[in-house]
Amino acid sequence: MFNVLIIQRRMTDYRVAFFEMLRTDLLTHGINLQVIYGQCNKNELQKHDSGALEFGTFIKNIYLFNSNVVIQPILKNIIDIKPDLIILTQENKLLLNYLLLFSPFKSKICFWGHGRDLQNQSTFKSILKYHLTRRTRWFFSYTKMSSEILISKNYPAQRITNVENAIDTKNILNQTQSLRQSDLENTKIRLGIESSNIGVFIGSLYQEKRLDFLFACADRIRKDIPEFHLIIIGNGPMASYIEEQCTNRQKWCTWVKEQHGIEKIKLIKISKLIINPGLVGLSILDSFATGTPLITTDCGLHSPEIAYLENGINGLITDNTEFAFCDAVTKLLNDDTKLLSMRNECLASAHRYTLENMVQNFSTGIRKALKHGL
Repeated sequence: MFNVLIIQRRMTDYRVAFFEMLRTDLLTHGINLQVIYGQCNKNELQKHDSGALEFGTFIKNIYLFNSNVVIQPILKNIIDIKPDLIILTQENKLLLNYLLLFSPFKSKICFWGHGRDLQNQSTFKSILKYHLTRRTRWFFSYTKMSSEILISKNYPAQRITNVENAIDTKNILNQTQSLRQSDLENTKIRLGIESSNIGVFIGSLYQEKRLDFLFACADRIRKDIPEFHLIIIGNGPMASYIEEQCTNRQKWCTWVKEQHGIEKIKLIKISKLIINPGLVGLSILDSFATGTPLITTDCGLHSPEIAYLENGINGLITDNTEFAFCDAVTKLLNDDTKLLSMRNECLASAHRYTLENMVQNFSTGIRKALKHGL
């Protein structure tokens, strides 16, 4: 029986099902999975997305220097477990990574991550991450985009597993299909929305989401489509800014804070489009599973999941200007034929990027990593 240990800085609610499914799958191959995780930092508390893993081990992280340095006090746990393989998050701020990568531990050390920091373009941080990554025995990349970043830096392609990062799209599909038209009509009545031209933003509220750009574009869209209504789903550091902006546009802009499960799905389904001019991450899977096309810009801030978007087919990426973005939104809202085609392509994509496929990809990668070098 092999022992595999995955260490997470924190546990998000959408990761719980993944770890449970991965543990079950690995057991069928004679591999025992253990997971150690800590708590989120103060800023992340506003996201309300923390989860608990029943079979996992919780430890208390120590956050220093505005969370730019993280101490994970778990060396004793690692010594007790004696893992054959340790999978760490590819983050420079985790001191444990340095200790394990530069110590005589017999365990094979792997990274799981984006390939590089896609939002912070600091040269020093990029070089540091590159040199740390080179010391790992295997890399579990979020998407094909992450794999290509690593290969471009001469990381061996045969030691990379593209896991195709996902959430439980099957559950979202099932919940979406369970909705009745009356559920959607009642949601609009509850929010006081009469328009059918609705765009929805989904995500945490912070700078990289480019919320000022979002509101500027919404104002321009209203000039061409006077009945346009914007819904904002999310919470975060810029919550007070959102509240102020929505108050100024109270007749046609609705902020519902964070929403989960069926309530979030209802809000997406009354909308024609998901509108996010800034950083796009896992929300693209909400787009696919609900059949609601996502429009964004080539802003250069996106997480690796942007690789799932096929421009003009299951979503749109416009030039990084207000004119291009607003023009694309306006045209698509007025083109029912194109909207229907993109909705169908979104649903087709939802059947590819599933939690089940991610588990199989990850499990296969772990088995290959265990055999590597034997």
